[in-house]
Amino acid sequence: MIIYFILHKLFVEKFMNTEQAKRLQEKKEEYKRIQELKAIQDTIKYVVENVEGFYKKYRLVDDCEKIKVQQFVSKLEFTAPGQLKVKDTCLQKHGNVYLCCLMGDCAMYDIFIFGKYDDFIRDYDDWSFISPYLLLIDEDFSHYVYIDDYGEIMEEPC
Repeated sequence: MIIYFILHKLFVEKFMNTEQAKRLQEKKEEYKRIQELKAIQDTIKYVVENVEGFYKKYRLVDDCEKIKVQQFVSKLEFTAPGQLKVKDTCLQKHGNVYLCCLMGDCAMYDIFIFGKYDDFIRDYDDWSFISPYLLLIDEDFSHYVYIDDYGEIMEEPC
C-alpha cells in the first residue's frame, strides 16, 4: 500500500510538472506575440509621426492585401538581405503602389503601406530614413520598383 501511494505521488508530481511546463511555454509564446504586436504598433506610430502628412497620402494595408504582398515578395530573388536582384530595367508609368521596407526594424517586415508612387518618390528622404532598401509594387502586382540604399531606382516587369 505504501508503494502505491509513493508511485501515485510521483506520477502526480510528474504530471503536474509536465502540465506546468506546457502552460509556461504557452505563456511565453503569448508574451512573445504580445511583444511583436507592440513592436509593430510602436513602429507604425514612429512612421506616422516621421512621414509628413502620412494619413493624407498613405494608408496601412488590410489583412487581405498584406497576404498578397507577402506572397509577391516571397517569389522575388534577393542577392543579400534587403538587396533585390534586378535583371533588366524597364521604365513604366506608375499609379498606386504598395511600399515594402526590406531592411530596418523587424516590425517593418509586417507593415505595408499603400499610396501613390509619386508621393513615395517625393517623400523618399523620409522613407529612406525608415528603411534603406525600398520595394514599391504596383497595385496590380504586374511590376515593381526597387530603390537601393544609394537611392538608385531600378524597375523590373514581373
